[in-house]
Amino acid sequence: MDHDALIALAITLTSSLALSIPISAIFLSHRRKMASIQAQAGQAVNPELQTRVQSLEQQVATLHVELADTQDRLRFTERLLEERNTAGGVGRNG
Repeated sequence: MDHDALIALAITLTSSLALSIPISAIFLSHRRKMASIQAQAGQAVNPELQTRVQSLEQQVATLHVELADTQDRLRFTERLLEERNTAGGVGRNG
């Protein structure tokens, strides 16, 4: 290989390397952003953490159902007591 061919090859390799650096930087930046978005969206990178989060979400959902049931029972009991107090005069000084 002559001197001019080596220079041309070096320029080509340098140009390819120079182009690959920003492309790699863009790719890595994109990967970092995606990881950040996934973490913010609750998609834990660690499978154990993801399992724990899902378990906690299920427990919270169960507590919501139990709370709604308890609130319904409380409203029902309050209505019964109010009707009883209104009908019988219980609890009134009078």
